[in-house]
Amino acid sequence: MTLFLTILCDLYLPLLVALSLWPLRQPQAWPRLRSGLLFLALGFALMAIDRVLGIWACWGGDYSTHTAVAAALTLHLWGVELKRRGLLIAGLGLYLSLMKVLGYHTWADMFSTLAALAPGFWLIRRHCVSSG
Repeated sequence: MTLFLTILCDLYLPLLVALSLWPLRQPQAWPRLRSGLLFLALGFALMAIDRVLGIWACWGGDYSTHTAVAAALTLHLWGVELKRRGLLIAGLGLYLSLMKVLGYHTWADMFSTLAALAPGFWLIRRHCVSSG
C-alpha cells in the first residue's frame, strides 16, 4: 500500500504540470502563463533563500518545495479551470495529506511554506492576472 501511495504522490506534480500546459495550445491562454511562471519562481526563490539563511532549520522545520510547487500550479490552474476549482482544492489537500502520511513533511512544514508564500502569491495574482 505504501508503494501505491508513493507512486500516487510522485505523479501528482507532473499531472499538475500537464494540466497547466494543456490550455497553452490556444494562444489566448498565453498571457496567463506569466502569472504561473511567477508563482513557480517565487516558490523556488523562497527555497533558495531558505537554503542560504536556514530559516526553517532554525525552528527544526523543512521548507517544502513540493508544497510550494503544488500550490503555485494549483493557483495558476485556479484562473484557468474555473469549473474545477473544487477539484483543485481537494487535490491539493489530498496531496498535502499524502506527504504527511508518507512522512515527507510535517503539517508545520507545509503550512508554514504556504503562509510564507501567500503574500507573494496574492501580489502576483492581483497585479499579473488582473492586468494580463
